[in-house]
Amino acid sequence: MSSNEVSAKNNLPFLYTWKLERLFLSTPSSGKLWEYSSVFPAGGYMYLQLYPKGVLEEEDKSISVFLANGSSPTPSVNISAEVYIGWVDQINGKNQYRRGPQMIFNKTSSWGWIKFLSFDELREPSKGILVNDTCILNVGFFTYDIAKCLQLYPRGRSEEEDKSISLYLQLVNAAIPAPSGKIHAEYYFDWVDQIKGRNHHDRTHQIFDCKQPTWGWKKFLSLDALHEPSKGFLVNDTCIIKVGFLQWDNISK
Repeated sequence: MSSNEVSAKNNLPFLYTWKLERLFLSTPSSGKLWEYSSVFPAGGYMYLQLYPKGVLEEEDKSISVFLANGSSPTPSVNISAEVYIGWVDQINGKNQYRRGPQMIFNKTSSWGWIKFLSFDELREPSKGILVNDTCILNVGFFTYDIAKCLQLYPRGRSEEEDKSISLYLQLVNAAIPAPSGKIHAEYYFDWVDQIKGRNHHDRTHQIFDCKQPTWGWKKFLSLDALHEPSKGFLVNDTCIIKVGFLQWDNISK
């Protein structure tokens, strides 16, 4: 019915893959929980709940997916994490993710999407989500540390001096397999609207090595945008910037 694969390379984002076979041929009536994934130890002991025919207002319209915290040897511990739940384009070999908010998980926590994938999206052949009645879901659970630092130029760098904030990600030596190794990283920077509570997102992917351990944006955020009160980026002379990793792979020569 389903198979599971766990990957936690270098203790970086915890990745979990759930392959769902005979997705619609074996499901019961609408709104009933069809299957739990196996439990995976991402910080706590998590599992996925899948409603292949949806719940509540999305019944018979969408797949509903939730992440829940199962039994744990340390039930009193709260886990701070950012979660992505996604699916695989089985035709083009690409991963697509829906990003959730930063959450505090405890033993009774449950979170997810009532409308995770609409039936129209799921059954669109060009998207490659459902192939031979099989769908592959991925979970990214971000709680681990990466040997990294951020470089911030609050008045800009090079041609963006006195025009923008410049921001760079630098992997320190411990994160890069020396001397000839390389790391492919897909990551994002967020800057936070502190008035409306929204994140504004810049996403990229780069190859890091010992010769080029730093990548980023000379023009991350213009100083005009930073100082515009309605945008909420700078409040009481405080700016909040987040960095997150979507993928992390060692590349051998």
